[in-house]
Amino acid sequence: MFDLITNPLVTLIAGALIGGVFTHYFEKATASTERRLKIFRRRQRVRKEDSWASDGYAVDLKITTLAPLIPPIDWGDARGNLRAPIRNHPFFLAPAEGLRDGLDLEQFPQSEDRLPPNFHAFFKEHPEGLATLEKYRRDVTQLFASREQGSYFNGRKYGVLSTDPHGRTADVAELPTLRIELYDTDYFTQKVMERVRPTLPELASTGERGQSLTELNGTRNIFRNSLGLSIIVELTSTDQIILTRRAADASYSEGKRWWYVSATEAVSQSDFDQQGKEVDLFDAVHRGVKEELAVERRDIAEIRFLAAFFENTFFQDNLVVVVELKESVDIVELRRRYAKDQAIEVSELSTIDRSPKRIKQWIEENREEARPQTLYTLQCYRQLGF
Repeated sequence: MFDLITNPLVTLIAGALIGGVFTHYFEKATASTERRLKIFRRRQRVRKEDSWASDGYAVDLKITTLAPLIPPIDWGDARGNLRAPIRNHPFFLAPAEGLRDGLDLEQFPQSEDRLPPNFHAFFKEHPEGLATLEKYRRDVTQLFASREQGSYFNGRKYGVLSTDPHGRTADVAELPTLRIELYDTDYFTQKVMERVRPTLPELASTGERGQSLTELNGTRNIFRNSLGLSIIVELTSTDQIILTRRAADASYSEGKRWWYVSATEAVSQSDFDQQGKEVDLFDAVHRGVKEELAVERRDIAEIRFLAAFFENTFFQDNLVVVVELKESVDIVELRRRYAKDQAIEVSELSTIDRSPKRIKQWIEENREEARPQTLYTLQCYRQLGF
């Protein structure tokens, strides 16, 4: 036994094993310490910059802040900190009868309406809206039949049933958690409901006065037909972020080349995780930056969710997300790549320096050419993203 212990080869192997174990736990402890310091610094900075809560910026932009995530939820957190389960409250409007000629009926599997309980509850209080709904059902059916105003296909998507932004983990870190409950719907239903909403006095004024989370989680959730991602892509190699000009003929562009953040994407059935039986929002981010900017998974160093907000004018739920790219990827490389949706949705890729001062200057200079959610996302990033 003594000879075995003193054998140089055995000593060398044992030393390597012990060294490997020590290195593993040392690196793990170092990463944990760095993360705790990062969390502490972010919390301290946000406390100092109390203008986040008091400057009225969100109010000016007709935005309801549902949750500033301090610190952000990122790859290093447990997946349970950011959840998007699907509830059994499907909402599908069928195309108008008598106008279905010319439709690809495979895209419209619902020959009859499938209505959630809140539909009946809402229109019991607003019965005048039902006649308006039938009018717009006919109008939108004709748009899909003639393939006009971006009505090229009827894709399945998710609406938002409720948002719970106030959770915290049970450990000493007390990290933020976000739970967004979704329901199944489609693009046709969304287009009908977004036309009905402005005709109802109670909802038409939300762009001026905003609304509470309690109101949004109530019967109004039948109008919450989309969960969007407002994504800012960081170019680590040049310390910049990407901004895009929307194509003038893209959906909701109204013939204008609006400034948007790096990528905007709606969460869809493509993001459903079969194993977890719910939507994987990190996968949704991967898909969004790949389809609009040709960013691959291997290009990404980190993903951070900064906030949840509701845009009251267009009645849209959104998440502010930061995608940090590795040093090896730059804007020249991205411009050379082919992105599936870029040709029809993006007319220009631009960059600005990644600094709070420069972002504030850009907001002031481009306010009239940017959507409210673009300005809000940049302001949120300026406050919480560094």
